[in-house]
Amino acid sequence: MSRRGHMSDHHARAELFGGYRAGGSSSDRGAEAHRDLMEAENERQLEMLRNKTSALRQVALDMHGETRRQNMFLDGMSSDMDRTEGILANTMGRLGKLMDSGGQRYMCYLICFVVAVFLILYFLLTRRSGGDADA
Repeated sequence: MSRRGHMSDHHARAELFGGYRAGGSSSDRGAEAHRDLMEAENERQLEMLRNKTSALRQVALDMHGETRRQNMFLDGMSSDMDRTEGILANTMGRLGKLMDSGGQRYMCYLICFVVAVFLILYFLLTRRSGGDADA
């Protein structure tokens, strides 16, 4: 297409969409300059929106990954709790059998041992903390 044909095409398009006319007034050129400025501002705003949308998408993906990791952690914790519950139930069953079989004397020994261990720990910890306060 020749340069002249391109120019007339440009003028025809501009007239069709309310653009300037060849040899138009300065107000027409001012309006076109305003439209160009508005279009440039729209492009800048669109680019900012694209950047924010991309950042938001990345945050959502990070949240998804973190949620999956925490769900795996909670599933593992649930499994550990189930195992612990089984061990505790088994131990309680054995203690019940011990009590039923006349093992009250052994239970008394066990209770005395536990109380003695706690008393020893208590005296050691209070004596140590009392010695630190004097220094």
